[in-house]
Amino acid sequence: MTKTAIALILMMPLSACGSASQADADGATASNSSAASGASTAPTQSSGSAQSSPTGGTWTGTLQRKEEHTTLQSGDGTSSKIIQTYEATITIRATAVDSGRWEIAGPANITGTFSSNWISNQTTPLGPCNVHYTDDAQAKATGVVEGGMEIDDGLFQLRVQVPGADGTMSSVRDDSGCRGTNTSENNPWAVSEQTLTESGKLTDPNVISVTRREPDPTGVVTTTWNLRRTP
Repeated sequence: MTKTAIALILMMPLSACGSASQADADGATASNSSAASGASTAPTQSSGSAQSSPTGGTWTGTLQRKEEHTTLQSGDGTSSKIIQTYEATITIRATAVDSGRWEIAGPANITGTFSSNWISNQTTPLGPCNVHYTDDAQAKATGVVEGGMEIDDGLFQLRVQVPGADGTMSSVRDDSGCRGTNTSENNPWAVSEQTLTESGKLTDPNVISVTRREPDPTGVVTTTWNLRRTP
């Protein structure tokens, strides 16, 4: 029986139009039976009326990105389940560098995980042929984000570059149920860096509070910004 390898990659790019979006998360992608229903891309922001665009001061607060994806496949005697997670928690400090312009920096804690469970049960002229492959990976890191913030004419734009994280993947290839071998190995595994962006109307000259929940066919993606300005 031909062994089937599972490609495992985790990538999380974002759209360039100011809202975070989930692209292929470095892994095998398929239709997901646990799709999040009713998710909305509309952000929620603090109410109020900004009388003018702030030109100075210091913005401080937090940024959090959370993702969870589950992909299920089955058919022709095979089944697989892939789970991927990502979380970045960031403390932000934005320092004024020009009128309506700030430079963003701050510490970040990043965690990513990947697990895959693939089973094949077949019948051959020589008898049953059962194969079981598993992969389990985790990456953790602390780092420093970089980015920028602009406010002009009552509108804001945010951009933060989040570093990646390095880890290890443990893989088992069990072909003993098909007159083969049972092997295991550990290999490097990493979470890619990503860029988080947001933009919108500044409804309060001293507060930016946005939560964006994105529809995704394989799970849930949520990004939350909470920033406050000290004049």
